Amino acid sequence: MPHRSDTDKKKYLDEERDETKAKNTYRRGDLYKMHTYNDAIRRTAGSYIFYPGDSKRKDKTETKAEIKTEFCRYEEIVPGVGAFRMLPTPPASDGNESTDAKSSRLVLKQFLSDVLRHHSNRFSRDFRIRHWTGRVLGETAALYGGSPNPDTPVADLPAADAGCLLGYVRPEDEKTFRTKNVFYFHAVEIAGGRPVDFSMHTAAAKYFWGHNKKKTLSWMGKITGIKLVHANEICKVSGRKRKDHKAD
Repeated sequence: MPHRSDTDKKKYLDEERDETKAKNTYRRGDLYKMHTYNDAIRRTAGSYIFYPGDSKRKDKTETKAEIKTEFCRYEEIVPGVGAFRMLPTPPASDGNESTDAKSSRLVLKQFLSDVLRHHSNRFSRDFRIRHWTGRVLGETAALYGGSPNPDTPVADLPAADAGCLLGYVRPEDEKTFRTKNVFYFHAVEIAGGRPVDFSMHTAAAKYFWGHNKKKTLSWMGKITGIKLVHANEICKVSGRKRKDHKAD
């Protein structure tokens, strides 16, 4: 396999630098470097480069794929690797930021904000893919040992894979539920001797979402445990009579 000498590498970089200036575009080496960073650093939201140039497309050899601004995974915008052409703008005559520079800065700020918002959205399909990919790659190898990836999210499942228990909360108890660690119970009334109809989906729920007045509450709670408790024990803890525990 042929190898380049240091002289050949320098010549290649110089030619690429001259070509970049002539074509008003980014250097491919910089973009490849961003791909490397994006793949090597775990849970990276995005890797981008900025290069000087105007908004007009001078290089007729650019393909549509190279100037594409959005990449979609399912119906969602995927943060990844890209390049931004920024027009160097001198300050205004009064020394303040020019209108064009301010406009570019605000657009860039909005883009980065959208990327971070998407990356932190646990309800997105992209988050679900990243979560399970991290779980699989972080598993201990069966033959060679190794250690699990400590940066892999284990407890925080994607929303589609974390069951949610929807339950009624009395309006007067809403503040207590939100600010303290409390227990929530659902009364099961059956005739004597019959088995309890208890769904396994209820026991597998990870989160609790309360509701009242025909709408869900503005917060969710994490379920730390679930068990069967006798009604008499519930009455002792809550201080309410048994008949008062029926749903409103």
